[in-house]
Amino acid sequence: RIADIEFKLWTDTIPLKEEKELLKEIQELKKNRPKVSQVKNLEAGLATRDVGSSFKEQIGSINEQMALFREGKKKVQEKMGALMEGRKEQLGDLPQIIEQRDAIGKQIA
Repeated sequence: RIADIEFKLWTDTIPLKEEKELLKEIQELKKNRPKVSQVKNLEAGLATRDVGSSFKEQIGSINEQMALFREGKKKVQEKMGALMEGRKEQLGDLPQIIEQRDAIGKQIA
């Protein structure tokens, strides 16, 4: 834009008021030049970085790990249930005997 304005100033015949406005615009553009280059650098950085797909891949891998852990948890719970049933069978009438013992202890006390 600065080059276009300078070319217009050099080649065209324009009134003084318009020439002053164009010079003022050139000054503003020169002041904002570092900001513009910084914005372009940020845009280039954003264009090369694809954050969305990497997050999706991470979420997918975490979900796969969670599924494996859930399957492992189910297996452990099944084993725990089987062990609890086996323990109940081993104890047999023991809980009833313990209740009778506690009842007799209360009667004595």
